[in-house]
Amino acid sequence: MSASKKTASRLNDLPESLICRILSFLPIEVAATTSVLSKSWRFVFAFAPDLSFRYDEGADGLAFVDFVDKVLVRRGQALVKKFSLYLVEGIDGSRVDAWILYSLRRHVSDLEIQIFNLDNWFGPPSDVFVAKTLVRLVIGTGDSCMINLEGNCDLPNLKILRLDEVQFTDDNIGFLKLLSSCPALEELAMVDMKWYDWDVCSLCSTSLQRIKVCWESYDDDEDHNGCPKSVSFDTPNLRLLEYSDDNANKCPTVNFDKLVGAKIHLRRKAEQEEEEEEEEEEENVAGDATGFWKGISNVEILVLTSETLEVLTEDHMPVFKNLSQLTMKTGPELRWESLSALINNCPNLGTLFLKVTDHNSWRQSGPLLKVNKRFECGGADEDKKTLIEQVKQFLEEINFEE
Repeated sequence: MSASKKTASRLNDLPESLICRILSFLPIEVAATTSVLSKSWRFVFAFAPDLSFRYDEGADGLAFVDFVDKVLVRRGQALVKKFSLYLVEGIDGSRVDAWILYSLRRHVSDLEIQIFNLDNWFGPPSDVFVAKTLVRLVIGTGDSCMINLEGNCDLPNLKILRLDEVQFTDDNIGFLKLLSSCPALEELAMVDMKWYDWDVCSLCSTSLQRIKVCWESYDDDEDHNGCPKSVSFDTPNLRLLEYSDDNANKCPTVNFDKLVGAKIHLRRKAEQEEEEEEEEEEENVAGDATGFWKGISNVEILVLTSETLEVLTEDHMPVFKNLSQLTMKTGPELRWESLSALINNCPNLGTLFLKVTDHNSWRQSGPLLKVNKRFECGGADEDKKTLIEQVKQFLEEINFEE
């Protein structure tokens, strides 16, 4: 028997369940090409428990739709564990809801819907928001449609929710309805949200343990960038927080009783600073994020940017009594006085990470050279003084201070 026939024989002898498991790690289009390896593999790819369909602009839209339809028909009633759709402009969206409903009827537990600028598609079907088998849900829609939650909303087993470039038809009311329908939710990510004119965003949940609210593609000229006018956190069991905002003053309610780690990027725009000065003159009210800083002051691990550090030093800086590890991510704008003030307000700081960029290459628009430096101290006054001296010397050595 030739070597090729022996290989084919071995492939044929593999259990179908194992073949399905192997193929589930491949994009469905790649998995489909394995049908030429063996007759017994001809349609096995269609029965993998994880299905991932991706359409990129410029591909053959009609062929893609036909391929997805045929795969789902071939699968019949086979259960689906994970179903992922990534679709962009170029195909007719009229078939998309049928694909999503197919996965829901087969008890999908992990659903990813990232669909942008499709004709004839108007947002996820309402069935998505009453799917009792869902444990993880990812939704990304961009500007092409809005999420409408006028009907029932009940996701009793959902533990992970990610909203990516999403709009709600009724802003915070719709979002609150979604959040309250997820009693088991542990992780929430809101990335590049289309906030526009939201007056308030209320993050209220006793089950949440991890929250991420940030921008991965920020544009100052976009109206939807920046959080709503007011953001409140009532999350007593939260353990990890990642939060970015260009309005550092709008956190009226903060409940972080069990917060362990935080990654914060706050900044103030120039126009915001001017408005705050006018408000303070008129109302004699301090415009700062003191309540927010006090709320996270019990964290053990903290990651800040240099912009955030400036906001913190402008406000009433609390004592971070439990902070043992501090990471500073910065460019050439880091001010030594600000960092020194923060270090002195961390009595139990054990480790400081500085992640900085060599400003010479930065100014020349050349390759950015990352400089990572780790400092450690024991928490005593002498150790703290030594730490401060070492950090200052390090900054001088890389010519941060001129």
